[in-house]
Amino acid sequence: MRNAIFSNYQPGGMFSVIDVNKHPGNVWFVDSGHSSASNSDGYGQNPDAPFATIDYAIGKCTANNGDVVYVMPGHTETLTGAAGIVLDVVGISIIGLGIGSDRPTITFSSSDNGANIPISAANIHIENILCVCNDDGLTAFITVSAADVTLKNIELRDSTDKEAVVGILTTAAADRLTVDGLYYNGYTSGDVCTIGIKLIGVDSANIVNSRFIGLFSTASIDMATTQCTKINVQNCVFLNTGTADLSKNVVDDVGGATSIWGVSNCFDIVVGINFSGSDTLAVAGDDVSSIIPTVNSYMIVQTTLDRSHMLVQATAEQSYTLIQGTADRSHMLIQAAADQSYTLVQSALNRSHMLVQAGLDQSYMKVEADANMSYMLVQAAAQIAADTSYMLVQSALDRSYTLVQADIIKSMILLLPST
Repeated sequence: MRNAIFSNYQPGGMFSVIDVNKHPGNVWFVDSGHSSASNSDGYGQNPDAPFATIDYAIGKCTANNGDVVYVMPGHTETLTGAAGIVLDVVGISIIGLGIGSDRPTITFSSSDNGANIPISAANIHIENILCVCNDDGLTAFITVSAADVTLKNIELRDSTDKEAVVGILTTAAADRLTVDGLYYNGYTSGDVCTIGIKLIGVDSANIVNSRFIGLFSTASIDMATTQCTKINVQNCVFLNTGTADLSKNVVDDVGGATSIWGVSNCFDIVVGINFSGSDTLAVAGDDVSSIIPTVNSYMIVQTTLDRSHMLVQATAEQSYTLIQGTADRSHMLIQAAADQSYTLVQSALNRSHMLVQAGLDQSYMKVEADANMSYMLVQAAAQIAADTSYMLVQSALDRSYTLVQADIIKSMILLLPST
């Protein structure tokens, strides 16, 4: 039983481990440059024993089996007629490997203007192939006459003085066509190329991520002959050296019934602008000159509103803060004043009390002192008077005694006999 990864063995080939989502069928290899390459049975199933040509590998594929043909880097082929490579097996993929000049390269010979790659089977996928025009007047590189075809990362390259008339040509059966990453590398000074992709009666085509460089006398993408519907052109770049306006990038040449189509997000290198358009709106530059002032005005108004809101908000908050601050400060000042007044009053009362108390104390002390001093003075006076009187009396007594004594002594002396 197979799952997403399985081991595969092709008779005559090799064992391989394959992702069934990408390779549900057989895998074939083509490499013209390999020394063992051969368009023979027993080859093609191994990159070391590949087929020599793409068309031979296509002939080995099984329809609706999801077979894949890998074309190896460096592979080259030259087509000399219309049947050089015919994609006529339903549901196969041709995938080129390599980058730049190593990509598989198909050269269209100068010997036949009708040389091309016809895709006549549905559900074909071709990827990473370089197609080189070596025939001036080549009718078309690729023709598509089947539905659900995908061309991915294909380069169509004109040589100097050798141009294809049309790059990719479709018929009315080429419904649901996808062209993704096409690079039309045309001759910018040529005189043969008319159309890059010519759509005839196609119902639904998706042309995206592609570049159209060259001198396209009719159009890079043209809807011609039979009405086309649901044609989408998106994310493409155009450089048409034959015109200095947008008139030859995407054109509806059907006549009568208008095709249904639209172009978006594309760029014209010559004119230097992005452009868009549709069957109901002519292709024109994406004029943003009227949008930019509107956007700028909106941004300015929005910014002004934002700033005004911020200023109003800030003012309200600042006003509130100032009011609150003022109220707080006033409250603090009033509180401080009350506290200070109370303190001053209390201090004054304390001082007055102290002064009164001190006055009272001093008065009391002075009165007490005066009383004491008066008592002391009276006492002292009394004492002094008493002492003085005593001393005077004593002194008087002492003097009297002394005098009496002296008189007694003198009398005695006088009474002594003289010798």
